[in-house]
Amino acid sequence: MDELRLYTSTNPAEQVKEQNTFTDSIKKSSAKKTSNQPKLRFAGFSKDWNKTKLGDLVSITTGKVNLDEADENGKYNFYTCGIKVLKTNSYAFEGPAITIAGNGSIGFMQLVDGKFNAYQRTYVLQNFKADRSFIFNVIKKPLDKKIKMESRGGVIPYIVLDMLTDLHFHLPEEIEQQKIGNFFKDLDKLIQMSKVLKENYSILKEYLLRQLIPSTRNPIPRLRFASFDSPWDVITFEKIGSVKSCKRVLIEQTTPEGDIPFYKIGTFGGQADAYITRELFETYKSKYPYPKKGDVMMSAIGTIGKSIVYNGEEAYYKDSNIIWLTNDKGIDSKFLQILLSIVNWGAEGSTLRKISSKDILNMLTVLPSKEEQIKVSNLITDVENHIKELSSKISSLERFKQALLQRMFV
Repeated sequence: MDELRLYTSTNPAEQVKEQNTFTDSIKKSSAKKTSNQPKLRFAGFSKDWNKTKLGDLVSITTGKVNLDEADENGKYNFYTCGIKVLKTNSYAFEGPAITIAGNGSIGFMQLVDGKFNAYQRTYVLQNFKADRSFIFNVIKKPLDKKIKMESRGGVIPYIVLDMLTDLHFHLPEEIEQQKIGNFFKDLDKLIQMSKVLKENYSILKEYLLRQLIPSTRNPIPRLRFASFDSPWDVITFEKIGSVKSCKRVLIEQTTPEGDIPFYKIGTFGGQADAYITRELFETYKSKYPYPKKGDVMMSAIGTIGKSIVYNGEEAYYKDSNIIWLTNDKGIDSKFLQILLSIVNWGAEGSTLRKISSKDILNMLTVLPSKEEQIKVSNLITDVENHIKELSSKISSLERFKQALLQRMFV
């Protein structure tokens, strides 16, 4: 649809404007609603939707093979009760089809075309008497509801055939089915394209880091900006600064809302879910170690080595679980964060449960001139910004889709 293809901005404000324009155009075309009509529909449609059940519109079977049939070098797609699509050397089905995981990632559905095979607990829907894309989207809500009902009492749910054949929902006339089905098909393509692009940027970032940052054994980058040719210095992080952490904050000193965000391992680098008073913040900040702008903060446990540049925002951090390396030598802050982020803290084969100050300060690293630091960090930052923009776009599109799923079906 033209309205959908126009929805390509990665700017959140523009996305909201485009979404509102698109949904308003549908809303204006809505007829007087009844219990058998959706809240939102395309112009030109006003008839009631008819109640039906899945078993009247498709044939439903299951796969016949087990996971031993999987072969990573196989010719055909192999759909199981997981999300990942495997490969196999034989096929038993040919699309168009919909697969539904009967257990495991229960209820997970995929649109399938071409020749494929299916695991013995994976349901295969074929021989559609209604638009396949419409069915794919309309059955999600009632199927999820049935699965939740079956899981009451802590019982691990699984799908039996009757749950699918007797799945009830409302069906519009064929032309409206196709209109809705094509719309969500295009929207899913846009989401998938954005995910692929994000993944490509992530791969590009990893490639650039490997090429632009040399090893301590051979401190000359494989890929380099023009005018730079000197080997990088090999030093320890001890030559850059010292490791510090905040004063311990007791759990009873935090609240769900408040003046100053308090970050723990689970929220570090994201959204705080605890706060401390400004009075406590000012007292601890003046009496105990506190990061300065340009220092690099990192997690010492959990996702070891996760790092961010401290930019001067008012916040407090959980004692020795979140530490920072002081930037005492005027190194480009982003470049220092890159150096810390690529360290393999388990490189010697040990399983680190927590990084100590000694682990960091004794670790070897490489350091170029300030000019080359800035060149490298600017390039990596540009790639990371694309990844962030695409992540925001994907989240916005998925929220947009969920809102429409709630309003465009009966």
